[in-house]
Amino acid sequence: MSLRNTIKRTLAGASEQTGVLRRRRRSDGLGILMLHKINPRPDPLPLTMPPQLLAEVFDEVGRHHALVHVDDALDENGVRGGDGLRFSVTVDDGYRDNYTHLFPMLSAQKVPITIYLAIEYLNGTRRFWYERLQHAIESSSRTQLLSGFGSLGTLSLDGRTRRTAALIALNDYLKQFDDATREQHVERIVANLMPEGESVVSPMLTWDMVREMAAAGIHFGSHTFSHPILSRESEQRVMRETRESRLELEKRLGTPVTGFAYPNGTPADFNDATVAAVRRAGYTHACTTIAGINRPGGDNFRLRRINLHPGMCTDHNGRFSRNLFWAKVLGVLG
Repeated sequence: MSLRNTIKRTLAGASEQTGVLRRRRRSDGLGILMLHKINPRPDPLPLTMPPQLLAEVFDEVGRHHALVHVDDALDENGVRGGDGLRFSVTVDDGYRDNYTHLFPMLSAQKVPITIYLAIEYLNGTRRFWYERLQHAIESSSRTQLLSGFGSLGTLSLDGRTRRTAALIALNDYLKQFDDATREQHVERIVANLMPEGESVVSPMLTWDMVREMAAAGIHFGSHTFSHPILSRESEQRVMRETRESRLELEKRLGTPVTGFAYPNGTPADFNDATVAAVRRAGYTHACTTIAGINRPGGDNFRLRRINLHPGMCTDHNGRFSRNLFWAKVLGVLG
């Protein structure tokens, strides 16, 4: 374990002993936990939670705090006060393991949840650009890649660690472009890598699965049609990705759709114009990926979330660490 991680875990324990965590947990607010994939297979990007670890998180949170749907914790003035600290669980994208691994867990533990769907990826008809990139890097026989970007230069692919570093560097860099330009760069990079084997289409939820989960009480919201970073796109594209995706979901599910999640969701990925478009599209709230607890009086269209992944809640043996988990969730540790 690195020195940095050792220090973090020590600070987490000290925060619990000095009462910092207990005081923050007594104040009003809404913590929105964010997931993507629920799968025992590890992922080089912090997008995957193993089912058993997630079950421990749900048990820990549920023993101390109320778990509610995002919609039920908000009114027109933001997070409702007077209810203490409550938690919601959200999932982005719509991977099939939400059905195979998460759905049975939710049925057993009675956890309310909202899944924000990237509609055009359902039924496995498309593959996210970063997954195509990941397949190309992991399966290529090349030992280096000329990125084509001056600040990145030539990336080493010599060994798993360097391949992971190359994937992370490219993943971060490519998010600065609009959707069409990024796709061109990804196609160029994949062609240069000459990956071995076919890039299998990601298993995503089917509409039948979505309808079954909705009938069981799971809420669904929009994560756009095609998952572009909205601050990079035209006003017309943003309108389609927000308003029409909501209408499509409502037609498919037969229920009102009130929630939205910004693709990527960092401060650079949406702006005032994006927020205004989401409001006009008929939603009541929208989630970012900015870390933090939502306090009363905040903006329903800039809701903060906490990304759940093993690195933020496990000790050096890979076991669930409640002190580290709470220190991360409550912002004691960055």
